[in-house]
Formats: sequence, C-alpha cells, structure tokens
Amino acid sequence: MGSAGSSVSGAEGEVLDARLRVLAALATGSSEPAHRVSWALPSARVMRIIDRGAGPWVQVLLETDGSFEEPTALSPDIRINGTCGSAVRTAYLRAKELPSLARLKGVKRVVPSTSFEPALDLAAWHCWAQREPGPAPLGAFGQGDSRVLIGFIDSGLDAAHPAFQGRVVGIWDQTLHGQGVSGADYGLWLQRPAELQLSLDESGHGTHVAGVAASADSTYRGMNPSAQLAMVKTGFTDAEILDGARFLVDLGRQRGVPVVLNLSLGAHGGPHDGTGPLSRGLDALCGPGVAICCAAGNEGAADRHAALVVRGSVGLRFELGSTVRGSYPSAHMLLWSSTAAGLVEVALEDPTGRRSPFYAVRDPRLGAVSYSLGGMDLRLLNCVPHPGQQKVVLDLEPLHRHSQSVGWKLWIRASEQAAGVPVDLWTVAPQVGEAARFSDYVQSEGTIGAPGDAQRVITVGAWSSRPWPPDGLQPAPAGHGTGVAGFSSRGPLRDLRTKPELVAPGEWVVAPLSRTAQIPKTHQVGSDHWAARGTSQATAVVSGWISLLLAQNPTLTPEQVRQRLMDVALRPQGASVHAWGAGLLRLR
Repeated sequence: MGSAGSSVSGAEGEVLDARLRVLAALATGSSEPAHRVSWALPSARVMRIIDRGAGPWVQVLLETDGSFEEPTALSPDIRINGTCGSAVRTAYLRAKELPSLARLKGVKRVVPSTSFEPALDLAAWHCWAQREPGPAPLGAFGQGDSRVLIGFIDSGLDAAHPAFQGRVVGIWDQTLHGQGVSGADYGLWLQRPAELQLSLDESGHGTHVAGVAASADSTYRGMNPSAQLAMVKTGFTDAEILDGARFLVDLGRQRGVPVVLNLSLGAHGGPHDGTGPLSRGLDALCGPGVAICCAAGNEGAADRHAALVVRGSVGLRFELGSTVRGSYPSAHMLLWSSTAAGLVEVALEDPTGRRSPFYAVRDPRLGAVSYSLGGMDLRLLNCVPHPGQQKVVLDLEPLHRHSQSVGWKLWIRASEQAAGVPVDLWTVAPQVGEAARFSDYVQSEGTIGAPGDAQRVITVGAWSSRPWPPDGLQPAPAGHGTGVAGFSSRGPLRDLRTKPELVAPGEWVVAPLSRTAQIPKTHQVGSDHWAARGTSQATAVVSGWISLLLAQNPTLTPEQVRQRLMDVALRPQGASVHAWGAGLLRLR
C-alpha cells in the first residue's frame, strides 16, 4: 500500500479538488514530464494534463462567488478565461500554481477539467447503411430561416461540403495553435473560406450532426437549411466546451441574431443533478434568444450505472474496460452518496478473491491511496464536491497488458448506524478506449450525465426512427418506429428531476460526410453522405427545430422553448416518462 501526500493545506485544501491537490503535490518542485507526473494521479486518463516542458499544465474550472475579480497582477503561468454568468470560470495553468489559484479571493472551488464523449452510438459500426434515399424530414418548412445562428461544439466541420456553402460564419478550432478568441487565448479562429479548410473533421461526427440540423442538400435536407452556422472544434473537455459555449453565445449577440447551441456530447464524471460546474455554467448562458440542446447520451443499455441501497456490506461485480481499444484493461468509476443517510467505505476484490483494505470515506483531506491487486494498480481518492455528499474516485490501471478483465468485485460497506445508504456508481470512459461495465445492480435509468443534467438546457433522447436489416435494402418492418431506441439514456436525475425533455429521430439518420473522415463503406450513402445513429442525431433534429422557432420569436426564453416543444410532443399511453420525456417531437 502507498499514498500520495499533498503540500496543500488549510483554506487552499478546502478549495482545491482532491485530484488537483495530488497533482499540485506531485508537480511542486518537479521537472518530470507531464506523462510521468500524471501516471501517479488518479483520474489522469479522463483529465486534460498538458506537457509543455518543466512540469505539467492543467485545465480547470473555477466556481466563484460575487466577490471574485481577476487580479491585475497575475502569474503568467495562470490564465483565467472569460466568465459564464458570475458563477463559473475556466482556467489553464501550470500545475504547481494550483495553490495560488485557490488563494484568490472569491474562488470557492477549483475542479479538474475532464473528458467528454461524442454521443454517437458505437454499435453503428457493426451494421449496414440503407442505400435508398429517404424523404426530406422537413419539406413542410420550405427553405428554412437565416435569422438565427446554430452553434456546434463538436469534432469539427467540413465547411467545403456543398450542404453548408455560404453559411459558415466561422470555426474556432481549439485544437490548433493560435491566438484564440476573446476571453480564451488558445486555438485559432477561422473565417475566410480558405482559412476554414485548415480545420479538419477527422471523425465526421461534427459534420454529420451539423447536417442533420441544417444541411441544404436537396435529398437529405436538414431541419433549417438556411441557418447561419458556427463550429467550435473541441478537444472534448468540459473547460473547452464551456469556453466554446460562451464564445458562440457572444458571436450570436455580435451578429444580432438568436442562438441555438447543439451539444451532442456527454460524460458521467459529475453529480448527475445539474450542480456540476459545466452544467451551472451553461445554465448561466441560457436566456432570451439563447437555447441549448444537449444529448441525453447513449448509455441506456451500456451497463455503466449501478444503483443500490447499502446495509452492512454489499459486493457488486464489474468487468474492466480498456485504456486503448482492445487492450490494456482498466476501469475508472465514481461513487456518489449522501452523507445524510450515513457514510460508506469501499474495497476491491480481484478475480482470485484477494481483497484490498476498506477505504474510509470520511476525511476530504485524505490523499490518494494505492494498492497492487490482481496485476492492476488500484487508486482510491475521496472528494467532497458539495456539502452533504460523498464522492469517491476509483481507478484501476494495468501493471501489465494482459491482466484479467472479468471476475472483479467492488465492496461497499455502510457505517454501523446507517439504516441504508443509497449509492450510485457510474463508469467513465477514458479519452481513448472503452468504459468498464457493471454486472450487478445495473440501472438503465439515471444514465443521463452532464451537460444533459443542467436545469435550463433541452435534453433529447433518441427515437427508433429507422432500422436497417443487414442487406440495407429492405423496407422497415411493420410496427417499427414505435419506441425509444434501446441505447438512449434515461432519467431521472439524482435530484429526481425528469429528463429527457423529449425524444426525436435518432436511428440511422443520413447526413453529410466529411471528406477527411474514415467512414466504413457500409455506412456511406452515395459519395458524400453517411448514416449514423445516436442521441447526437436526435439532438441535432431538435436544435434545428428550435432554430426555426427562435428565428420567428427571437426573445423566447429557454423555458418558453421547452414548453413549445412539450406542447407538440406525443408520448404513447403508459410509456415511461424517464425514457420518453414529454414524447416524440412532432413537426407541425
């Protein structure tokens, strides 16, 4: 057994998230490369740690109060970006400066920026694409409306695709080196047609989603084929996503048009109740003429959520995922519970039956504790994100490549006086690889993470709009199109709010193909379109619908938009509100 201590104490220790306290301790006085420092850090696989020489840099989010003002004299190794309302800021800094950031007046909490996933159903890669064109989904809406900006935060945009010609306002490529934009001094802002070609969409996800919302293609027309478009190509961390959202809202204001933001992405590292910094920051950006659409996620059948009430000691089995697709077994999990019901402790059992000691989840100042178990390096870290809650981060990293993936068990023990402690666990996918899966206490409900858990955003699930049999040529079977897609994430949230708001077509939607994306031939439809499924696509359908609504009513609030959507949605009698929300979006 070993532990990572911390040189951070006192008020700084109360402000810095425990993962950042460990990183600061590792980085202080160290010139080790970032990859060596981060290896000793729990959650490193889902955090954005950058190697710039002479120690690591890190992205963080600041939760602030009304007294926070950025100092005029600030270390050049600390860069604080623009604000989202008055509560949340993002920053980029050298890790050893974390204690200095925590000491700034008005900073209540500093948390690491973690990775997100595009909400594209990966099961799509095992199926065939339909080769017959389908009907344009919005023929009744004519030519759309150009008096609105649809902003996307995604994998990029092939601005040269004919479906978008003449309508791309610009691309902020956060992955390219440049002077950045107002409020965030990183990335490159591209506007002229020749410049737009510098930004590539290698995965094709962003181009596809933009096409679902706004393609002007005559055969596969998007919801609003006249809308102005802007893309933030992101590295998929919550700090970058929040910076991108703020930038797109400001861009719409500069152009004097309402804005719809499409966030076809998500993650399970937060509290699942809308109180995380990304969700709060997005809520602060919403307002008259600004609506945000978020994907519910594709974890409805992924076995990534376990929920149970712990009395005494309870064990639950899980299967490791991988840090790199197909190899290097690993797991990253987060446990959340309420201290009002009692405290819990955790231990891990490997496939041979060897068990670690129970980790006492009582003191938020505890450092990271590590054990060698079953050919894996187990790291446990206690965080206290909000008063009255427990959060435990569990990481399993391989000591060698071929560690056994099955037969693992997580033990949870409640304090003796507890009558029963409700506990939720989620597995988190690494930046490259697959998430671990639970075998016991699996729940398809409660699988909507951030930012779909935000209070003011519109969260969208996927409806089973179009199945494709293996030959890709047969018509849809009778009775299809009557249910929510099996992969679509379900509510409710941890605070028992109902999500999603509604569902929209999200299976096998045809939209533009990025010229730099390597899409299997089985998915391609013609030379410049392809088919995909996921709540990403369903979200883009709703974003396009909202853009038409805001173009005609530019002062509508998010709450008024939500009500308009729910008024036209239709849910079958007896269908679960946690899967359907208000029901299927109807275009009328």
